[in-house]
Amino acid sequence: MVRHHRPMRSAPPGRRSARSRTAAALVGVGALLAVVFTDGHSEGFRSALALGRTAQGYAVPDPGSDAGNGLVGGDTPALQSSSTGTAPVGGGSPGQNLALPGEAKPSTDPSAGASGSSGAVVTRSASGDPTGSTVGPAPTGSSTSISPTTGSAGTTTPQLAFLATAAGTPAYRQASNSAFRLDVRTAPLDPTSPARLARLLALIQSTPTGTAGMNTRAWNSTVLTVPAGTPTTDVAFGSCPYAAHPDFFAGRGIFLGVPIPTNATPGLGGDGGMTIYDPATGRLWEFWKAAKVNGMWTACWGGRIDDVSTSRGYFDRPFGSAASSLVNAAGMVTIAEARAGVIPHALSIALPQTKLQVAVWPAQRTDGRDTHPDAIPEGARMRLDPTVNVDTLPMSRLGKALARAAQKFGLLVADVSEGVVLDGESGQLDIQAGRRDPWLSIYDASRYETGGTVLDGFPWSRIQFVADGWGR
Repeated sequence: MVRHHRPMRSAPPGRRSARSRTAAALVGVGALLAVVFTDGHSEGFRSALALGRTAQGYAVPDPGSDAGNGLVGGDTPALQSSSTGTAPVGGGSPGQNLALPGEAKPSTDPSAGASGSSGAVVTRSASGDPTGSTVGPAPTGSSTSISPTTGSAGTTTPQLAFLATAAGTPAYRQASNSAFRLDVRTAPLDPTSPARLARLLALIQSTPTGTAGMNTRAWNSTVLTVPAGTPTTDVAFGSCPYAAHPDFFAGRGIFLGVPIPTNATPGLGGDGGMTIYDPATGRLWEFWKAAKVNGMWTACWGGRIDDVSTSRGYFDRPFGSAASSLVNAAGMVTIAEARAGVIPHALSIALPQTKLQVAVWPAQRTDGRDTHPDAIPEGARMRLDPTVNVDTLPMSRLGKALARAAQKFGLLVADVSEGVVLDGESGQLDIQAGRRDPWLSIYDASRYETGGTVLDGFPWSRIQFVADGWGR
């Protein structure tokens, strides 16, 4: 998964991998200046770790066979948090204890997260899908517009378009006792905090760039807040190398009756992350590898929360798009939050390795494979030392906002990734409507800031690990 969860999301999602990239930005004030920068940090791509095989017997491809991607193969059971905080889980009913595969390596096609393949497995009809027409930028101050459609006789008739808006601050109405809203400044520390800190610093140094960053361009998720009355459609199970969970189309029917807006789009990268929030019903869906195939929406995993106002920030196991089942949108830095410089919740963080077969609350499962004695489990919560004076840090305005959030609400380990990365909301909703990537106006241009450098100056040596399971 997401997730997280990543640089490519693993289990189902894997997570993000750090990938160098060169981008050109044109800035003009009377003259045109081309600024070329290289993002060698972890603004990048989730490389997915595949875990285990499904209970139905589908063998999971070993991503470790991809030369040079640094992934580990093998079969590992997914895990469930226990009342004491950790517990490996084995066996179980079909689909209950599975850790699903992500991708072995990032797609070289930046549009892969939005287009998908043509080989979808149609489990349910997607009749009534309102996303078939091309829609331009949303009109100012309105969530709906009229777009033309051609009838059978060749006449043009108006068709109502239901347009989603980007996430707010926070992304959705979180419960007051959500794991992402707890103030951790006075929380007790875990006895393993010094050893885990040493492991964290070693993981940061092990990344291709030796630093940390935030995914804002790719290997993240869009958050689509839909207007009331958005028509619903069923999401089909895509061409995935494992079986669908029974609750996707029977039981809870998680993939059925989803209010997908006309301008729906997943985040870039192979994870295809897409979150849908319906304020009218209080429901939230997250999909992994979401794609529109031949006019039909498909996904390879996901989850639904039926009342976000009472949710503590995670899906029931084994659902969700992050490997830990933590809600991506709960720990994501939204565009609105970044603009405001205030982030009122904990931050999801993905690490290159997490502890094998151990998840701690609030995580519900894991795709961890790290056997190091000081390995960090998914669900572990860290915080920036409360005595650090954030105002004096050599960081940008956004960087300091991230540091303050890490100090007050902490960082929750949500997934596996090739880099040490935070989650930033995807700007694809704006980009596909012909607008500029919103993050380009948020980053500090005077610092040539990108998602790969926004955490430069963060005092990682002052991180502390909160007691496992605290806040439960």
